[in-house]
Amino acid sequence: MPTIPVAGRLTLLALLLAPAALAQPDRLPPADEAAVEARGEAAAGLDGRAFALASTLLDNGRVAEATAMLEDLHAAAPGAVAVWLKLEEAYVAGRDFEALLRLVDGRIEREGRSVQLLAKRGTALHRANRPDEAARAWAEATDLAQDEPQAYRTVASAVGQLRLYDEAAAILERGRERLGPEAISPLELAHLYGLALDYERAAGLYLETLEAQPDLRPAVQARLTRLLSGQGAAEAIEAAVARAAALDPLNRAFRELQAWLALEQGDYDVALDAVRALDRLEAEQGQSLLAFAAQAEGAGAPEAAARALDEVLERHADGPVAGAALLARARLWDARARAAGERPPDPTPAADSARAGYVRYLEANPLASVRKSDEAEKVRERRALSSEEIRRLFALPIPEGRKRVYRFALLS
Repeated sequence: MPTIPVAGRLTLLALLLAPAALAQPDRLPPADEAAVEARGEAAAGLDGRAFALASTLLDNGRVAEATAMLEDLHAAAPGAVAVWLKLEEAYVAGRDFEALLRLVDGRIEREGRSVQLLAKRGTALHRANRPDEAARAWAEATDLAQDEPQAYRTVASAVGQLRLYDEAAAILERGRERLGPEAISPLELAHLYGLALDYERAAGLYLETLEAQPDLRPAVQARLTRLLSGQGAAEAIEAAVARAAALDPLNRAFRELQAWLALEQGDYDVALDAVRALDRLEAEQGQSLLAFAAQAEGAGAPEAAARALDEVLERHADGPVAGAALLARARLWDARARAAGERPPDPTPAADSARAGYVRYLEANPLASVRKSDEAEKVRERRALSSEEIRRLFALPIPEGRKRVYRFALLS
């Protein structure tokens, strides 16, 4: 039987395939097309239509047909990286890991050893259920460029894609040991330990990051948020943060993280303790306490908000946020009165406290902002203060033109 040339076999196979597949465009996906162009002369002989067809077949689950076409394309243009990558994908999809290993070894033979190819060789060996050989290949990859941090990242990334997160973290740890902690960011390691469910180590590395770069606290909080739902994660992270804050009580980033974490877990007593420490250490005159009160109220914890506001009023009565704290405290009393349904002639202790707070606020801030009277009138119907009480309040010595100021503060 005569041998059909490679190009002839491709054409014949293409004619036997569905018309819909043949309708695919000649252009490659952007990433593959860029890879082909990067190879220059070596990729010049690539049959773009056949490659697009093979890619479509693979995407549609016709792995055997796609693999056959890609093997022919690879034989015709062994330097075409796009074909090589797609054939690698086809072997993985078909679980032909020995063929995958031969593919990688062939490229190493042509181009020589590199960190990336040795990392791929380790991946192929692991997929072929040869874990000891895989470990040796990955070690060879890092040894090839042991003074380059990127070598450890490349190999750790390959290992991580196999969901071997502990092993990937160990590779980065070796890089840090060899090159120093500044060569590989603790954030990189913390991410891997988090994926490996080693929450204690992850938290320790995130805290190491904060110690060196306090401005990264929002990024660290975002990372920790994703971990908190893991079993045992909250307890491990809370313990690590508490230890760090105890060892370095003057570290603002640790205290802020401790307060945030406690708020996330609904532990308002711990959160308030952390914010109280911030207020004292940083001489903030109640600013953090006021912010905490707003967060606690928004989270449905008015009692914690009230404790924070009371502390502002007690310790910083003449401070810059005392007025805001006084008004916020009065509003909390007001909300409590409404929730309890307080109405005269029954006792109205919360409404009385709210009224007293509003009056104190207005006496200290006679130029407080005014809301439109019609809006105030709508709000009045939802308040615990009766019309008679309001009239009595209006009998107070109020500066001319300020009655609506009082009325707004009392009713809104």
